[in-house]
Amino acid sequence: MIKKAATFIVFTMVINVARSDEMEDRISVMLTEVTKGVDVVRIAETPISNIMKVELSNGNFVYVTRDVQFVFPGQLLQHRAGGLVNLTERDLAAKRKVELNSVDLTQTITFKARNEEKSEIYVFTDISCGYCKKFHRQIDEINKAGITVHYLAFPRAGSQSAAGEIMSRVWCAKNRQVALTSAKRGREISRYSGSCENQINQQHELGLVLGVKGTPGIYDSEGRHLGGYLTSMQLSEQLD
Repeated sequence: MIKKAATFIVFTMVINVARSDEMEDRISVMLTEVTKGVDVVRIAETPISNIMKVELSNGNFVYVTRDVQFVFPGQLLQHRAGGLVNLTERDLAAKRKVELNSVDLTQTITFKARNEEKSEIYVFTDISCGYCKKFHRQIDEINKAGITVHYLAFPRAGSQSAAGEIMSRVWCAKNRQVALTSAKRGREISRYSGSCENQINQQHELGLVLGVKGTPGIYDSEGRHLGGYLTSMQLSEQLD
């Protein structure tokens, strides 16, 4: 009797796994057809029994019913004691944390905190962006507040654009901090031997994967999206 029960349980589990694999295949095929070039990275359960969450290669999540009839873009919120929890942003933050913590910091342009470091942030920046320039004018004040800033290149028009070309020069400069500050002040940046185009490409691609929509794109070391332009005071409040 025990052997029969065990056999039935194993058989049921095999059927469920097969059905799950079939469902995930159907979801992948459907989304590949409708998203035109965006790949499915991962499919997982949600707290809602009939709805699956799907991570896409463009950094977004969508939600799909198990019968693959309905697709929901946007955010999934759950009501808990104390208010609403944004489950989508929680998942995105976890993904961003892994990606950002794997960044080679020698490839970023870093302005270190003065004295004791309280926080680290990652800022996707574009030297042609007005709000990026405005944010950078506060860099001394931000560093004095104990915040280290790691800049990553995100030329909004792409790495092959005029801004991308200048940022390649900045990233190749002997003193990248001075070069970045000069570029954001509109000064001419000299050409240097070698090419940093690959670094600009890689960081721009990372920004796309993380869902960066505009610059500056500011993230903390936990992967939380803090926003676009922030004053030094607003930044400190977000990080407290």
